[in-house]
Amino acid sequence: MRAVNYYIKGVISVVSLVTSELLGGAAWAESQQVKLEEIRIQGSSALSEDEIRYIASSGLPTEVEIPAAKSPIGVYKQFCGGSYNDTWLKIAIEQNPNERLQETLNNPRRVNLPPCVNYKKDGIVIVREGDDFDTLVKRETGYESAHELKPCSQGEGKKIRCGTLRQMTEKLNPGVDLDALKQKQTLQLPFQTRYVTITLKPGITESTFRQELEKRKQPKLPGQINFVEKEKIIVASFPKISSIANTCSCTNEIGKANSCWTFNDARVITIIQQSLDKSKRKKPSRVSIGVIDAGFNGVKTTDFSEQLLNLKQDDNGKEISGYTVNSRTSLDDYPESPERWHGTAVAKLILGGHAFVKQYQDLDKHIALYFVQVQKADTISPSSGEAPPKYNFSIDTNKVLDAIKDRRGFEPHIINLSLGTKGEWPDIMDAIKGEPQRLIVTAAGNESQNLARNSQTWYPANYGGEQGKLSNQVITVGAYDGKLKPAGFSNFSEDYIDIWAPGCNIPVDLGIEPTRIFFTGTSFAAPQVANAVAIIDSLTNLATEDRPLRLKRRVIISADYEKGKPFTPGTGILNIERAIFVYHDVIEEHLNDDGKGNNSLLIGGLWDPDNKIDSQVCKDKDYDNNVIERIMPRRSADKNEIILDEKSGQPMLDIWFNDSQGIWKTDSCVASSKGIFFKNSEDEHSTFRPWSEIASLTPAMFAPVEK
Repeated sequence: MRAVNYYIKGVISVVSLVTSELLGGAAWAESQQVKLEEIRIQGSSALSEDEIRYIASSGLPTEVEIPAAKSPIGVYKQFCGGSYNDTWLKIAIEQNPNERLQETLNNPRRVNLPPCVNYKKDGIVIVREGDDFDTLVKRETGYESAHELKPCSQGEGKKIRCGTLRQMTEKLNPGVDLDALKQKQTLQLPFQTRYVTITLKPGITESTFRQELEKRKQPKLPGQINFVEKEKIIVASFPKISSIANTCSCTNEIGKANSCWTFNDARVITIIQQSLDKSKRKKPSRVSIGVIDAGFNGVKTTDFSEQLLNLKQDDNGKEISGYTVNSRTSLDDYPESPERWHGTAVAKLILGGHAFVKQYQDLDKHIALYFVQVQKADTISPSSGEAPPKYNFSIDTNKVLDAIKDRRGFEPHIINLSLGTKGEWPDIMDAIKGEPQRLIVTAAGNESQNLARNSQTWYPANYGGEQGKLSNQVITVGAYDGKLKPAGFSNFSEDYIDIWAPGCNIPVDLGIEPTRIFFTGTSFAAPQVANAVAIIDSLTNLATEDRPLRLKRRVIISADYEKGKPFTPGTGILNIERAIFVYHDVIEEHLNDDGKGNNSLLIGGLWDPDNKIDSQVCKDKDYDNNVIERIMPRRSADKNEIILDEKSGQPMLDIWFNDSQGIWKTDSCVASSKGIFFKNSEDEHSTFRPWSEIASLTPAMFAPVEK
């Protein structure tokens, strides 16, 4: 195996260790390696013609679609905003000599447009959390609020287009107190600029670009270019893809080939059927899941049969299961990138893995997948003789945004997103907020960093957890290793990680040789959680406003937590069986025959069916049973023995519950009795279960429907 470094456009980079068996050889990969510099700029109005011409000539073009029967000039004005002019159009025509760029045609077409800055007059902006007027103006215009674009001459004080930005904004928003802005309040600014990412052509550096722009400035024009600090957005795949299972420990030691898939497929199918039997509807609902990722080679294999796909008709009436960054309908028709199998593997895991797809014939009644390929490839140089073409691979952040907003009408309930950036992603945050019924499952990232530290943040992962700004809609997933501990590569934080799932040597059948490939990384932990919440969603068909939060809480509350310690959010390990037992109270038997307290047997049934014991679980605290979501008898960490209250001799319990405001709380209490009555779903009568025989009790999400 050899390290291959790729610089990916969109200030996006991927570093992958790949096997020659899987990706066609390191020699091929290295021959494609092209490193280009990239800038992110914010440009205001009143730039000189020379500045506009230099920007347009210095960067790689962007492919844009001109719809049928639509004036192309309107497309160009949308692309460049107020900076569109004849100088830019002339360069665009030179770069597309055969495209008739000024004519309206009856067929859609794709053209390559040169870079430009983008601004518009009288921009309407929304005040975000933490904004004051100064920070809002700086972000939206690139200027300080005290910046004077044009001095007001004598008698012009009331004119809108003169004075400082603050003075101009006050004129545009009469009666608004700019020092007391409120979140989500709208405000009209004199102008608004957009951030534009430009990949510079080979041989042009950021330093050169800055110097050349400075030479072209005209003193009489107030235009300005601001350079934004670079941030990386990467495909969150840990740098290891192997054709050999190296054990679940994420090491390079080759051991006996074994599956690191921790779920019992047959058991999961049985629980699904039992849950459906207890539901009112007796049938699942079909959950649409969007997979936003880099590459989807091989999606036409048998595992992705039409029955498992969310098919939509494109503009030509053809059924499609997704789209690429360039709006192609064939996901396979794409230049091969180092990450071209990444999304395929993620999608297979969302379905539950190869064996589960084969065993569960009704899976298509639960899940409908579609794919959004957001990595694009700009051709740097075409093939010549035996030399292959060279590409500059990039994640198109605008397409990520479009996918979150679902502008193609796939209506996702759940989106799996294994991408990330070090800095905040405000556009994505706003898009997710704008779709409150959409649940996002995202990978924690693979930098071995603490997400709670300001210098080590990772977005959208930092939007999840208990403290994230989108904690009601985002599930952030870390990866654990074969020892059930956080994998060394995984990012971590009790505040921003929601749950952990297997992330080392996860087997995926890609339908190629070798038959089974083993993937490692948080990218491959996240889809296992997406699979669990999709099944829960399908079984419950929640229609409440807090649906994403309830799904998130179910996988967290049903996770496995370290024995001998109280509940700590952000530390649980995914337990899909307990999670999908949505219409059953579930007890986990305390098995101690090996002296290690190996708790593994889950039993679904009904807690206290005949109301035989005191309705209060706790003797010393007044908690209603209906608000309790998890109970674990407290045990010593060393001997795994149940801990008793010194005064009463009753077991000590750790509980997780909802308070009157619906906020999660954890507490400990003295049990009101020695145990509980529990009716196994297969038994006619309830039996007494002492707390000493119970590892945990997880109440059902919904009361079952009795036959």
